[in-house]
Amino acid sequence: MRGPMIEIEAKRILNEGINEGKKEIALRMIQDGELSFEKVAKYSGLEIKEVEKLASSEGL
Repeated sequence: MRGPMIEIEAKRILNEGINEGKKEIALRMIQDGELSFEKVAKYSGLEIKEVEKLASSEGL
């Protein structure tokens, strides 16, 4: 990979890491049980569908 391709791949990896961090934080908020899925989505920056998917994957 050269120049622009390396930059694109670096951005993709960074975005993937950021999204995983958001999911981890959202999962902790869901497990805490004090916030609605709507607020978890708002505070984590995830879509409500992603929050619901996280909760269902954890059996919550």
